[in-house]
Amino acid sequence: MKVMDRAVSASDHTPWLALTYDQVHAVLIKRTALCQEMRLKLFNVQRKLSTLRRRIGDNQRLVMLLATNDVQRLQRLLSVALRKGASVRALISRIEDSLEGRFTPRGGFDGREIEVAFLAKALGGPRLLYALAHSHGLPSITTVGRQMSIPRLRPSISRPTEDEISANIASLCNPETRPSMIPPSDPNRMQDDPGARPTVAGLILMIDGVALEERCRYCSERNSIVGLCREHSAGLNTRVTSLDIVKKVEDALHGVDGEEPTCCYGKDGTVAAVAPYARTDHYTPVPILLSPSCKGETGEELADTLLAVIQVWRTHPFGEKTHGPLWALGSDGESSFRRARFLLCMTEVIDRATSLGRIVYSLRGFNCYTGPHGLVGTCDPKHVIKRFATLVRNPKGILIFETLLTSQNVFEHLRTLPGMTSEKARQLLDPADKQNVPKAINLLQSLLMLKETPVPAALPSQTHRQHVLLFLAQTLGFFFLPFISVNMTLSEQVRSLATYAHLTATLWIRHRTKFMTGALYADSQAIIKNIILTIARLQLVDSNLPFHIILEGTDRLEGLFGDCRTQDHSRNFDAQQLSEKLAISALIQGIFERNPDLDRGHRRLSLKDAMGVDHVNPRSWKASVRVGDVELAAEWTRGREEANKMLTSYFGQSARMDFDAIFRVDAGCDLLRPLGEYVGCNFEPDDLRTDAAESEDAVDSSQQEAPMACAGTGDHSSSDDDGGFDDEPEGIEVDDFLPSQQVRRPRPSATSNTSSVFSEEHFLMIDGKKYLKASVVTSFLTAKRSRKVTVRILRARGVTIEDLRTSDYDRFNRNDVDGADLVKCGDIAGALVRVEETVCLAVVEVLEIHISGDQTRRVTAVELEEMEAEDRHIKILVQVLEMRPVQDFPPAAGTTWLWDHRYAPIRHERSAPQGRGSPHSLLIPGPLLFPLGPSVVPVPSDSERQKQPETETNLSADPEATQSFTWALSDTQLRETLEAAWNALKPAMDEILHNIEQLPSVAKSDSLPYRDPAGTALLVQDIPAHLRMKKLDAKQKVPCLLCGKTLELSLMRNHVGHHILYSLRDVPDDVELTQEIGIEPCGFCGRADMCRTFLAKKGTSYKVASSCRYHYAAMSYAAACKTTSATPCTNVPIHCPFCPPQPTSGEPQAIWKYNAITHLLINHQDKDKNLPGIPPQFLVDMHISKAEEQAMGIEEDCTDEWREENEVPGSDDIQAFQEQAAEQVAVQKRGRAQSTTEVVGRRRKAVRTR
Repeated sequence: MKVMDRAVSASDHTPWLALTYDQVHAVLIKRTALCQEMRLKLFNVQRKLSTLRRRIGDNQRLVMLLATNDVQRLQRLLSVALRKGASVRALISRIEDSLEGRFTPRGGFDGREIEVAFLAKALGGPRLLYALAHSHGLPSITTVGRQMSIPRLRPSISRPTEDEISANIASLCNPETRPSMIPPSDPNRMQDDPGARPTVAGLILMIDGVALEERCRYCSERNSIVGLCREHSAGLNTRVTSLDIVKKVEDALHGVDGEEPTCCYGKDGTVAAVAPYARTDHYTPVPILLSPSCKGETGEELADTLLAVIQVWRTHPFGEKTHGPLWALGSDGESSFRRARFLLCMTEVIDRATSLGRIVYSLRGFNCYTGPHGLVGTCDPKHVIKRFATLVRNPKGILIFETLLTSQNVFEHLRTLPGMTSEKARQLLDPADKQNVPKAINLLQSLLMLKETPVPAALPSQTHRQHVLLFLAQTLGFFFLPFISVNMTLSEQVRSLATYAHLTATLWIRHRTKFMTGALYADSQAIIKNIILTIARLQLVDSNLPFHIILEGTDRLEGLFGDCRTQDHSRNFDAQQLSEKLAISALIQGIFERNPDLDRGHRRLSLKDAMGVDHVNPRSWKASVRVGDVELAAEWTRGREEANKMLTSYFGQSARMDFDAIFRVDAGCDLLRPLGEYVGCNFEPDDLRTDAAESEDAVDSSQQEAPMACAGTGDHSSSDDDGGFDDEPEGIEVDDFLPSQQVRRPRPSATSNTSSVFSEEHFLMIDGKKYLKASVVTSFLTAKRSRKVTVRILRARGVTIEDLRTSDYDRFNRNDVDGADLVKCGDIAGALVRVEETVCLAVVEVLEIHISGDQTRRVTAVELEEMEAEDRHIKILVQVLEMRPVQDFPPAAGTTWLWDHRYAPIRHERSAPQGRGSPHSLLIPGPLLFPLGPSVVPVPSDSERQKQPETETNLSADPEATQSFTWALSDTQLRETLEAAWNALKPAMDEILHNIEQLPSVAKSDSLPYRDPAGTALLVQDIPAHLRMKKLDAKQKVPCLLCGKTLELSLMRNHVGHHILYSLRDVPDDVELTQEIGIEPCGFCGRADMCRTFLAKKGTSYKVASSCRYHYAAMSYAAACKTTSATPCTNVPIHCPFCPPQPTSGEPQAIWKYNAITHLLINHQDKDKNLPGIPPQFLVDMHISKAEEQAMGIEEDCTDEWREENEVPGSDDIQAFQEQAAEQVAVQKRGRAQSTTEVVGRRRKAVRTR
């Protein structure tokens, strides 16, 4: 049964042997079909594998193609091909076509690519962008011009208007151009109110000037002339509608028919820019104002301009509402800027009840005045640091506690530093390069090194001056170190600045401008005030905000100017060019803010042991600058205590200041007005010591400018550097030939049609011809000397800044000279000084040696013989030593005079009392200085010192070992020097009248004259009465000694001359005389044989000295020699060529002009009654003109009769004598050798002992 059933229907797994034929056939058919199916599947799989292998090969080819070739704009190529469904092979083919230049993808650039291309063009130029476009696929310059618009900064045509300022803010502060300057941490953007808690971090408004080419340009957008100074262009029509308008402006600029110009070219561009305080990533300024100026503007006028800028910023939608409020107004040290800051930022007082008021009123001595809406004035720290160095280099010196530190002292101590050569010290003190900030910082840092590596000085005076110099270096270091020391925290910076503020206030109270100029004091204190206020405000906004004080001031604006100078090869620019470059610079910074990965920042990685560091950026700062970490009240108090600690450690307890008493609430005093009045708010001549005008160029542009042809002459030469071509119209750049939205600058062909590019409004019709307005304006309105020299040209010639030094560079030229008969800085000498009616001896220290010539040279050493020579005109700057007598000081017996390391606080007699700010140095003629040989002895013990009266600044009480030695002089040596110095004045001769006038006059004080323990003063005894006589004032009324009439002293010589001349001409006087006129009367008083007169020649002028009580010191010899309607008398002393000269000075004897004939007849006739041959010059000197005699009431007939009787030449003959005398002088100058003067009784320098 199973067999039968299996034969009918066998299962699939039945063995083939058990199957029937039909069943086996069916199985074979089925298996064959299955094999065919599997064979087909295998073929399909093999085809798929072949395709996959091909695709893998294509992908590998693509990878290798990309790996071995740099494909331009690959992303753009791939995106376009994939959108079209291209295969890998098609991509490879397209890439190969691109590599071979047969295919280039167009368009599709994103914003970043456009901005990168703009950076390449702006920073590297169009040629760089062209190269990058072909090598890296960047957009072309044409594409950049279409896709990216450049914001415009409008230069002001005249006085800046609100419309111009508003347009600039709208263009440059638009968030699309400049992202918001408010720090990201600020949650909202509200207006700041000084009466409430501030909610957003504020900005600084920076004001600075940059030199401009003196050239006008045409602004097509406003159809106006730009480049005129805002001070004088208000009344000019600058709309270019005709050639007459341009010519009227030309007449105003250059003058017409010999008249003075009424307007000026803008030679300085005043730029205003805003910048954030609390941003540490991108903090560059944005310019919002450019106004040309001739720098003739007052502070009041500038304040009005800045006030307009501030008001527009507050109301503009892209101003305060978008970027934040203005907290500070910063500028450099220019006087008009300082005055404007004072007027704008000192009008309102901070409310004590506000959050800000509670902080600042806790700081004793802090100035709490601001401007509207809390605006605070500040200055640039770099300018202050530069002026510190200028102050140190200034030859007038710095007064600190009665010690005058000069640049010579600084030089001497700098040379003692390790590794400091004399040449390097000279370079640091060279005043030629005032703009060199690294050199200024290097100088100040070098002075600080004196404390770290003290070198013991051999002389007490050098030790003392090093002691005071260290104090000065540390005082200035408290200011500048916080700006360059990257390891100082914000708290330490505040404490250091507070210490500086209190130290300088102390020195200003004591010495005023003799320590520091008012401008420098005001600017440095203003910086500290604004830093403190900014920290307080930021604490109220967000305690986590950082604040880098290195962002203070206008240095960031200087960096923007640097960007303008490096955008192309033209280092200089006019107003129009500057406006374009400032706008591009602002756009560059905006791109960097949107793409921070493109900005490398600063590359200074380490500041360890760096000298002369001037650029420090927030990224370089290592320490914490979080405002929440600063306790202002505590750091302010610590700074004040540190200041008093410094004062007491250097100058004793008497130098300590009670700041609580000085700055009490009701005193009206603070750090900006330490004596009750604001310092530096007005310009003072003394400010020029540190604030002299500084030029941006390395050389004086007035000497280096290339001359320009007069406007309108057609002779407009161009320099080799300007890149100009003959086919470029004057005043037109290539950009002007292209559409305004483009940036590309291809040069048009010579056949291009200018008229097709410009519209009709850009042309003027002149004599039936079209001329571009821009070309006409520039041709007519360009200064004749407008092109400035750039430093690059000097560098190409191999000229360095050291080659441009002034003669002051050599003022340290003889410091290392040594010798027995050499007078050097630091030597001790004796000199006579006048104290009221007495003449006493003063012991002085030599500070500087001045040698007169074409220019006064300051040297540190001079030969004694050279110093004594009268014809060398050497003067010695000295400071008087405070000497105290000690009885029986070992090893000598008797009186010994010791120096207590103090200088006498003297005051010139003729100056008004000025307290401690009065002069403390004297300038003495070299021949009147007598070198001394003091001994170096130990300072007396405390018990010995207690016997002497204590003074305010007794430095000998200093416990430091550096003050343990002092000078000692014997009483005998001083009295011998007193006698020798008095005899050198020739008291028995007429020379004494002149010589005694050379002595410096000082007011009586406790210091002079010196008195020994017995009370005997070191002064000249038995001085003749006429030498003790005090000169009268020229305005004082005195009676005529001949007629009794009362006149002003300045008119007495003219009045007495009438009496003398009437007597000589035998003409009856119009008044009755009370006494008869003598033979040779005095021209001042009319008396004979009563007065002695001396006439000294000083260069080309003369100086009269006389014992007559009617002689006044202010008499001008040159004016007295001229006949005027008010004073026709020319009776003045003249030199007699026949009298023997004075034995010492060599000056001839002086006689009065009206007495000349009488003097010759009495003294110089020979035995035959004949006069010697009279030199032509003497005939000219003694001649009395007819005009003079007629003006004095002598009739012409009387004059002619007298001349004929005495054989006196007439006016015509005198003219011939004048020509003859001039010829003789010329011959003498050509033929004479250098004159020498024999010195009688030559002094030898005393030997110093120790």
